Amino acid sequence: MAAAASVIPFPQPEKKEPGKRRTRRADGLFQVELRYKDQNGLAKKKSFYGKSQKEAENKKKAFERDLAAGLKADDKTAFGAYADHWLKTYKSGLKPGTLATYRHDVDLLKAAFAGKQLREIMPSDVQAFINTRAGFSASAIKKSAMTARAVFEAARQDRLILFNPCDQLDPPSGTAGTHRALTPEERVFITTHCTDHRFYYAAMLMLYAGLRRGEAMAMRFDRDIDLDAQVIHVREAAHISENGTDFFLDAPKSVSSVRDIPILPPLDAILAAAPKSGLVLPSAKGEMCTESAFSRCFESYITNLEQELNGTSRRWATEEQLKHWKTFPLRCHDLRHTFASLCYDADIDPKTTQLWMGHSDIMVTLRIYTHLSQQKQAQATDIARQRFAQFASVGNPVGNASDISHKA
Repeated sequence: MAAAASVIPFPQPEKKEPGKRRTRRADGLFQVELRYKDQNGLAKKKSFYGKSQKEAENKKKAFERDLAAGLKADDKTAFGAYADHWLKTYKSGLKPGTLATYRHDVDLLKAAFAGKQLREIMPSDVQAFINTRAGFSASAIKKSAMTARAVFEAARQDRLILFNPCDQLDPPSGTAGTHRALTPEERVFITTHCTDHRFYYAAMLMLYAGLRRGEAMAMRFDRDIDLDAQVIHVREAAHISENGTDFFLDAPKSVSSVRDIPILPPLDAILAAAPKSGLVLPSAKGEMCTESAFSRCFESYITNLEQELNGTSRRWATEEQLKHWKTFPLRCHDLRHTFASLCYDADIDPKTTQLWMGHSDIMVTLRIYTHLSQQKQAQATDIARQRFAQFASVGNPVGNASDISHKA
């Protein structure tokens, strides 16, 4: 009987697990492949490269972690590109003036994170950026922080980043209360001087009616100022365009900004002597001012005020006059702030002042009133200290202690 044939075992090739392929390329880099399904359930394949096997594996594991977290793994979107996309997507419906403020903050962020991908930006990077805003007003810092937070939050919701690096942001406090009310002497001075300057009537409307800069620029003597009814109609405002150089007319800042303001003394006498038609603040050509034309006109107005204050122009001032030169620190919003101060001093209730100034939120008016009240308390304290010091310097006002008798 023939012997059974023996089976000679041959070595079988080791089966490779799917997604575990490892290869060293001709250029010396190690390659690791991964097969996976994307968020839509479609089969995908991706290769990872490294100078060592471990480096390639680490890249693959990082990719897998992003997939597990629901992110668009391996996304390389640059911050600047996404910030522009955010601005166009979420802020395109805003008025050009408001859009320009967002564009300003976006440009600051793009400069700070130039060349960086969204996923590379850490909380410390954002904190370093917001720290550079120290020294600016509290509102400017708040707007920069809000814009940064909104951009990164949109990226998180788009699954481009795992977390918002602004979650623990700690902005600097910034400066507050930078607007000031003119003193009575300053107010009388600008009311009675430079009355022939092109900026004069705009300044008076901001000072005695609380108009904003853009509202004064859009104001027309014949259309918006009713001397018979003694009322000013605020229906339009000049807004800065996207190019940052031109103004255009549109509705005022908010619904509450459309309002009627009574013409109060001494504005009634001032407007009675004003032109009867045309723009309150025209350019040198009689047209709507550009940004640069407005700035030049306002600077010229300040220069003329200082010339009147010092009795000569700075150009022809002597060395002694320059040594004692008096400046006139004035910003447009100081005029509007002074109107709020006048209303406070006249005991006008906050709700009425809110309506006249066109504040959409009465808390804005109340903050001004609170600030003015604190100033008055501080002034009263200073006066009390001076008077009490005078009382103490003349001796005991009630005589000697032995002269005081107590009756049962």
